[in-house]
Order: sequence, then structure tokens, then C-alpha cells
Amino acid sequence: FCIGNSNSKTMLEMDSNLHQPQFPDPMDMVYTVQAGTTAFLECQVEGLNNRSVSWVRKRDRHILAVDWEVFISDQRLSILHSDDRWTLIIRDVRARDEGTYQCQVSAKNRLSKLIDLVVVV
Repeated sequence: FCIGNSNSKTMLEMDSNLHQPQFPDPMDMVYTVQAGTTAFLECQVEGLNNRSVSWVRKRDRHILAVDWEVFISDQRLSILHSDDRWTLIIRDVRARDEGTYQCQVSAKNRLSKLIDLVVVV
């Protein structure tokens, strides 16, 4: 066993970093949908380990949902969760729904992924 300098990571630190949540595809996404249809904004998170996934509408920073619970009165919005995928569903998409949405994961360092919704009228 060798003790390194103060810049080296301990085995415990390295192990805890291995178990941090991550986006397998870290690239921001763009979804294009026609007005009146349903948009499925998908966010895949690996290694969630009992952490929460939140959806935020970027233009007004409104928290739309945390895990399965939707926090706004708009009945068109719902959440679908399957394995490591969290999907924000927007039914009867309208032009005003266009914009950037953020999938956030509560972690040691908050993770977020931007998802742009383009609505074709």
C-alpha cells in the first residue's frame, strides 16, 4: 500500500465517483414535433441510486416535475419512468411549449442536460 500526495484520490473517493449518476449520452438533444401531437422528451440517467430527477422549463425556471410528481396544473404534462429513462410527456403540444427543458439530477455535483423542443405549427 502506498500513500500518495494530497492531490491523489483515495480509493474511497474513486469508488464513490464510480457510483455517481451520469448521462450515457451527454449531448444536448433537440426534438421537433408538430403542434397538436405528443412530445416525448427523454432523459437517460445511469447510476441514479435513489437520487431525484427533475424537469425544469428553462425560460421561466419553473420546476415541472420531480421524479413522478408533476408540480404544475397543466394536465397535458406527465412523467413516464422505465429502467434508467425518465420521459417528460407533453400532450397536445402548442407553439408556446417550444423552448429548452432541463433534465436535472440531484447529486454531489448537480447534473443537468438540456433538451430543446421545436414545435412546427
